Amino acid sequence: MNITRAIAETAPDGGIRAIVLDGVVTLEGTVEWNFQKARIEACVCDLEGIRGAVNNIVVKPKKASRTDALSRMEGAFRQVSEAIEHISPPHN
Repeated sequence: MNITRAIAETAPDGGIRAIVLDGVVTLEGTVEWNFQKARIEACVCDLEGIRGAVNNIVVKPKKASRTDALSRMEGAFRQVSEAIEHISPPHN
């Protein structure tokens, strides 16, 4: 796998640039989620010949509309409610 492919698998938007100098990759650009930033660095550091990384990627979440935010909260409450239904009280 090469650097371009490793980045594209995690951040398909193409907003990340990688510069390699003496085995050290400098990552620049923006992603929506922190896991993307961390995953890109991990993937790049696993590549042969890479000794380290400078991760200058900025996490910039998309602004959610009020409707989208309410929908996400309802979904989270529903998941918690379903999880609680499966919890049994402790037996004494």
